[in-house]
Amino acid sequence: MTIENEPTVDPSTEILTALDQIKPTASSFKAIIFNTSKFTVFNREPKRIDFALEEAIRIFTPIKGLVFKLKNHNLVCIIQRNAAISIDRCISQLKRTLPPDPIFNEGHKKDGFYMVFDLGTHWESFAEAVHDIEDNPIYSSVTTQPDGTTKQLITDGINLDTLANLEKTLNNSNLLSYLRRQPIYWYDGKDKPRKIASHLFLSVQALQESLAISDPIMANTWLFKHITTLLDKQTITFLPQLLSHNSIENIHANINLRSIITPAFHKFFHNYQKDKPLSFCIDIVDYMAHPDVLEFAHNLLEQKSCRIIISSINASHLAVMALDKIPANVFKINWSPAIMERKEDLKALINKIGAYRLILHRCETEQDIQAGLDCGFEQFQGFGIDKMLKKDTIE
Repeated sequence: MTIENEPTVDPSTEILTALDQIKPTASSFKAIIFNTSKFTVFNREPKRIDFALEEAIRIFTPIKGLVFKLKNHNLVCIIQRNAAISIDRCISQLKRTLPPDPIFNEGHKKDGFYMVFDLGTHWESFAEAVHDIEDNPIYSSVTTQPDGTTKQLITDGINLDTLANLEKTLNNSNLLSYLRRQPIYWYDGKDKPRKIASHLFLSVQALQESLAISDPIMANTWLFKHITTLLDKQTITFLPQLLSHNSIENIHANINLRSIITPAFHKFFHNYQKDKPLSFCIDIVDYMAHPDVLEFAHNLLEQKSCRIIISSINASHLAVMALDKIPANVFKINWSPAIMERKEDLKALINKIGAYRLILHRCETEQDIQAGLDCGFEQFQGFGIDKMLKKDTIE
């Protein structure tokens, strides 16, 4: 296959077909991936990406180049090795036609503005980079919602229209299918672990794929906070249903502080009859931003014996915060090598406030659990104990 004889290809849908056609003679070609999806939010607007696509086509077509737009809005150019005009010259020309962006300064560094592949020697890495985007369900052009309807891919970047669309979609969706449950165990290293609670949470990864949001939710703190605040309304709505399940015991549910001062929460709380023990997990960053609201929430919830758990505590928080001064019942500390470097501090904390007020979270291995036991922890959350139980290594 030669580019000179290649018929016009729709760049938005035929990149994988083009790869299959090029592969037998890959050594005759070079390719460029332009990371236009990493432009700043303003430059990532659809009309600006379309302009970049038009300019790339204008610049690379004279040298028999094929230009494609990937599903995440990166651009790909495939060019014959013996092109009459140098690739560097074309890249410089494209940069001059586009609005200024900080990524231009990164050149061809990893994750910079562009990457050049000699397809004779780097075919696999190029093809893998393209397939990682084109085959990723996050970038599917149409996504099926839990209610059976479909919604077009959100690729406009995070702006007011996107946020409004997100809010409408979340409010109209049944999110129970994204609900996940992870047990919390009491374990002293001797007796068999005993499940004492279930942590209920909505799977962010599943939501990301369903909503087809190209921006990683977990990597964007303010977007994550906004979305979880929207989700709290649904969490509050289906809590009564969960409390009625015989298979679910002591419940730990994620919530944002601001959601505790909403009418929806107060309506739920008014009707809550202490059916079974209920705790609310609040991120420590949320507490740090609104310490006065936490005090109000603590006083409100203790009226019906509900507990507050401060979660996502890491080594840096432990170094600067006196947990015993925070108005909360339980503290959930994330396991990490950095946390385990503070063993003496952890032992002192456990001696001061009691092991019953601490949970070691994200224990993925038996070694993580053993390290927690060495510090004095007696409550654990994570896949580590599940693995131990499945292997029957605990008598």
